[in-house]
Amino acid sequence: MALPLKFMSAVIRKADAVTHYPGGRAAFEARHPAALQDEALYGLVTMNWADMDELLDQLHLDGFDPEVFAAVADMGVGPLKAARGIRFIISVDQPFPAWSAQGSDSPVDDPVLPRPPVVVSSPVYRSTGRRATSAAWTWKPDCSHA
Repeated sequence: MALPLKFMSAVIRKADAVTHYPGGRAAFEARHPAALQDEALYGLVTMNWADMDELLDQLHLDGFDPEVFAAVADMGVGPLKAARGIRFIISVDQPFPAWSAQGSDSPVDDPVLPRPPVVVSSPVYRSTGRRATSAAWTWKPDCSHA
């Protein structure tokens, strides 16, 4: 199953929340009651970059490391920051692309491994899918469209 992305989403594996969030799953769900969920992932949704920065800062202040355990993606642009065990997929069989996230234990999803850029083509949408680099918790996405 896949977790559909909404607006700007920070995606976190439930296994990482259980293991690395202070207080585990119960504390994470109490702190983020509106989080989207599937069987393997949480999705924390914000409307813009400023709110995403604030959310990632708060995760850090809570004692959880978003640099390691959180992937970030935009529902229209796609993945912007990778994290181990989180794969982003796109469906182009509709008028606009629909990005979603899946949990994975595959080493292919390790963000340290080199990966070619994601290239998506459809009659109504083309994107290079380039991911931004991070410095502290601030990302400057490359949102250029080919």
